[in-house]
Amino acid sequence: MTQPQAPPLTDRRYTIPFLLITGLFFLWALGVNLNDILIPHFKKTFALNDFQSSFIQAAFFGGYFLAALPAGWLMSRIGYNAESSADCFFALPVRCFLSLRQRQASTTSFSARFS
Repeated sequence: MTQPQAPPLTDRRYTIPFLLITGLFFLWALGVNLNDILIPHFKKTFALNDFQSSFIQAAFFGGYFLAALPAGWLMSRIGYNAESSADCFFALPVRCFLSLRQRQASTTSFSARFS
């Protein structure tokens, strides 16, 4: 007598999206936890007290709140697919700016920037 086959956990077509979403959550957690690690270094480098360093956390998590309001309005107005395309469109200039800043920062010496 053969054993009954267990039904699959999910369709194979959902495997890659599942792995991508799982990876995004790990990257999100990395950013959140890296923030906690960097705050003591920011306090020492910029001579911040505890009250001033609390603004780092407030700015980090406040950004989620402030970005959610226009993103929700845009998503309800133009739909999910168009909003995702708009996000990519708006992120492109930011990425170009950061790339230029990184190139500019690499031309100066590391110690000269912090002395």
